[in-house]
Order: sequence, then structure tokens, then C-alpha cells
Amino acid sequence: MLKPSLLSIVVWVCTGSANAASNCDDLMAQIDAKIRGAGVMRFTLTTLTADATVSGKVVGTCERGSRKIVYEAEATSPSPASSPAAGAAMTAS
Repeated sequence: MLKPSLLSIVVWVCTGSANAASNCDDLMAQIDAKIRGAGVMRFTLTTLTADATVSGKVVGTCERGSRKIVYEAEATSPSPASSPAAGAAMTAS
């Protein structure tokens, strides 16, 4: 009698995991929170079809593997005070 109830719990947990993993918006929100928690503020997350070519890093899959979540860091431009051109302009004037 214990085996059928244990089996139903395992099936229920697996079904819940599959449904949760298939929701791209929820998964993207979780990934976004982890990246921001690590101190990264300038990045993009996008979802693409599983067979799409990407230039960023694949950080997750959703919709039962039919889509992938791609992370790309945004390039940061140097501040004017730290760029060599700005320093040269300051000394020339």
C-alpha cells in the first residue's frame, strides 16, 4: 500500500518540475534575480528557439527544451575621467 502512494508522489513531483521548467517567464525571472544578486546590472536575457544560433551564453532551457534562454553582457563604456582621450583633452586645454 505504501508503494502506490510513493509512486504517485514521485509522479506528482516530476510533473510539477516539468511544468515549472516549461514556463520561460518564471525561469527568466529566477535567472535574472541570480545574476543581479551576483552584482551584474548590465545584461540582457532573451528566449530563442532551441535550434537558433546564439552569440551569448545559454543559461537555461524552457518549454520542455523547445526554447533556450540566452545571457549577454552589455558592453560598458569607460567613464570620461578614465579614458585616455579625455585625459589628453584635459591636458591640452
